[in-house]
Amino acid sequence: MIKGLMVGSSIFEQWSTAQGQHHYFELVNYAIGGTTADYWSEEISTKLGKADFQFVLLYCGSNDFNQGFTKKAILASLKQCIEQVRARLGSHAVCYCSIMKAPQKLELGLADDIDFVNQAIFSFLTQDELGIDMDEALGAKYAHDYAFLYQEDKLHLTDEAYCRIKDYLFPKLEAWL
Repeated sequence: MIKGLMVGSSIFEQWSTAQGQHHYFELVNYAIGGTTADYWSEEISTKLGKADFQFVLLYCGSNDFNQGFTKKAILASLKQCIEQVRARLGSHAVCYCSIMKAPQKLELGLADDIDFVNQAIFSFLTQDELGIDMDEALGAKYAHDYAFLYQEDKLHLTDEAYCRIKDYLFPKLEAWL
C-alpha cells in the first residue's frame, strides 16, 4: 500500500475521515491548525523522516495571509516545501491542494492574491506532480456561492464539504499514484 503524509493547517487537521487506509493508499495526517507555509518549509523534512512515505498532500498558505505575509513570501515558502519533498521523495511525490477562497478570505479582499499564489504553484509543479483546485473540489467557482459548506467562522469546512473534497480528490489521487 502506498503511504502518504498530509501536512498543512486546520483544513487538513480537521479532516478526520481522510486519515487511514483507502482503496489504493494510506494517509497519515500530521496537519496542525494555525500553521503557516513558512512553518512547514522548516518542518516538513522532519515529518517525512518519521515513516516511509511515498507522497505528500500539502495544504498550507491560508494562515500566512491572515498573519500578514505577502503573496511573494507565501509563494517562496510553498516552493521551499515542495522542493524539500522533491529532494526527499522524488519528483512524483507532491500533491498540492490549493488555498481555498473561503468566505473569510473573500471578505478580506484576498481572492486575487490567493489566485496568484495558487497559479504560480500550479505552474511550479512538474508534470509528475498533482495540483488540486480545492474550490473546484467543493463544486465552487466562488466560495461565497457555497457559504453553506463553511462553518460560522467562514473559514473551516463542514462535514459535507469534506465529503465533497474526498469524492473529488481520492479518485484523482488513485489515478496519479
